[in-house]
Amino acid sequence: MRQLSLPFAPVDPRQFTVRITPPTTVFDQVRELKELFYNVFGDYPLGIKSQPHITLVGFLRNGDSEWKIVNSLHEVKLNSPIEIEVEGFDMFYPNILILKVRASLVLNYLNKKIYTALVQKAGFNNKSFGVVENFHITISKTRDMKQLYESLHYFRQMDYPKSFYVNHISLLSREPNRTWDRSIDFCLE
Repeated sequence: MRQLSLPFAPVDPRQFTVRITPPTTVFDQVRELKELFYNVFGDYPLGIKSQPHITLVGFLRNGDSEWKIVNSLHEVKLNSPIEIEVEGFDMFYPNILILKVRASLVLNYLNKKIYTALVQKAGFNNKSFGVVENFHITISKTRDMKQLYESLHYFRQMDYPKSFYVNHISLLSREPNRTWDRSIDFCLE
């Protein structure tokens, strides 16, 4: 059977994430916790090389639809900065040590506004992206469950940032399984 060629080259999909980046003082504290994990337990994915953040939404889209995404996120506004409350160290499947972020009405409302903007303004459908419900800041992935429990016990003795305020979200994009190479911030006020 003969294979037909397309008259144009399809645009490769890009991976996108909408996230909250903590303010500099909290960002630096979390980086120190990631470095401590690295020094005590070793280098694992999502560890020292991963920037501190809270993922809100993730999706794959062709790069040529990025302008629609950007325009839709400009519509997401709140009346005041968001308070983020950190509950403490916890674990997340599979084998990931995290700082658990308390779900709040404001965070859920923000996620709903992002969802609505992407559906109404960027033409997404319900199944084209994932909205995070378990908010967290990743410290590191671990080798196995034993190391996860050891690191959880170790880190529960540590101090961690308890709360902070943010007034912006960020859109990051990359080719799948590559380094994030684009970032755009959106003020929420």
